[in-house]
Amino acid sequence: FKDTGLMSLKTTIRIAYISGGFPLWALYVANEKGFFKNAGLSCEFTQSATSNAQMIGLQQGQYDIGLQLPDHIVRSTANGHPMRIIAAQSHPPDVGLIVNHGIQNLAQLRNQRIAVDGANTGYSILLKKLLLSAGLTLEDYELIEVGGTKERLDYMKSGQVTACLLNPPFDQELIQLGYTKLTSTAQAFPEYPGPVVAAMDSWINQNRSTALDFQKAWQESWKWLIDPLNTVPAIEIAIQHLNATEFSAQNTLKNIQKKGIPGMSLMGITQVIDMVLASQDQRPKPEELLFSK
Repeated sequence: FKDTGLMSLKTTIRIAYISGGFPLWALYVANEKGFFKNAGLSCEFTQSATSNAQMIGLQQGQYDIGLQLPDHIVRSTANGHPMRIIAAQSHPPDVGLIVNHGIQNLAQLRNQRIAVDGANTGYSILLKKLLLSAGLTLEDYELIEVGGTKERLDYMKSGQVTACLLNPPFDQELIQLGYTKLTSTAQAFPEYPGPVVAAMDSWINQNRSTALDFQKAWQESWKWLIDPLNTVPAIEIAIQHLNATEFSAQNTLKNIQKKGIPGMSLMGITQVIDMVLASQDQRPKPEELLFSK
């Protein structure tokens, strides 16, 4: 990354996210506890509903920063729309594969409909690999693109699909209704990185100071979140903004405090590149995807 010397006077950052849940905890902490404000930033949040819609919005300048899985950043860069990862959004979430009553193993998802955000992006990539390990090819099931967490939750409740991928704490709502958590991304792919905060290279080149201010505020937000002294107000933020119960927030926060501040390693990015671009010769270098001072 080369400093162009350009600095944007704009302090308002337009941030897009796809789904709710605990991966957004640090975002709301930064906003509620004044870390964005202290850094001279005013942030506007928009739920883009799908990863594809967010990527288009970032490329067209509708959003400045996007929160989503790193495979989108790899794919965008490989397709001529270079992006940089500003920070790890959160630890890899334990995204659950929730199934209807009667489904006891992956093989029983043959000829079934599965709700996902995007059929060829995000955790769907891992889902396909997981199903392939059970002997299911792309012709053996149907991935239904329905958007964010709430939409997938509604599709399951209405019986339009047999299975779906859900972030915590929303997976617990279905489990309490009698659905089954067949497996999860953390169980099946423990080394795969979680969601990231990223922006187009062009935006970062023109807003380096703003990007660094955001990076600092994000770090301060995570420091506050993992501090045991802030447990009570952190849980209040989760209940208010993440649709979490006090019980799920307490358990998740304990786990977060054990893990510490999430990071993004070159090894983790390399895994994403290998997963997304395994058959392509022209691949971005891992260090080209990370923004730093």
